[in-house]
Parts: sequence; C-alpha cells; structure tokens
Amino acid sequence: MGTSSKDIIDYCQSKGILYLDTVKEEWEGFYESKEISASVKSNYGIRHVMLENAKQKAFKSTAVSCCGANPGMVGWFVKKALIDIAK
Repeated sequence: MGTSSKDIIDYCQSKGILYLDTVKEEWEGFYESKEISASVKSNYGIRHVMLENAKQKAFKSTAVSCCGANPGMVGWFVKKALIDIAK
C-alpha cells in the first residue's frame, strides 16, 4: 500500500511535526496510471506539486522532501560525526 508524501507533510504540518524524507512518493497507482501524463509523473511535475503546496499553506514546522539518502542524509550524518569527533 502506498503513501503520498504531500498528504503526510500536510498531516505533519497540522500537528507541528518535523518531516524528512529521501524521495517524494505518491499514492499507489499514480505511476502506473494511464490517465496521468508523463510530465506530471516526472521529477519536475512532482516537485512543482510540492512547491505549489508549500505556497498555499502557512507551514508550522519544517518539511524537507527529496533530500536523497546517499549522499543526502548520509552526508549530513557524516558531517555531524566529524564535527563531534573534532570537538
């Protein structure tokens, strides 16, 4: 069963919960649907939906989407570890 990153972000925002993901996800069937154009399913189309959602809402907490796992989040953890070691 799939999830929608946008809907999860909306939920987290309504509760003041911080949100972080490595990739934008859509509800099950989104990518397989013949009724949704390839441009809407593209990274650009998905990013556009996320940006429009952000513009329409007064967010209460931080939401980071599509940061990637490696080098994204892994890079953040390595940097933090190196700073801690240096101290």
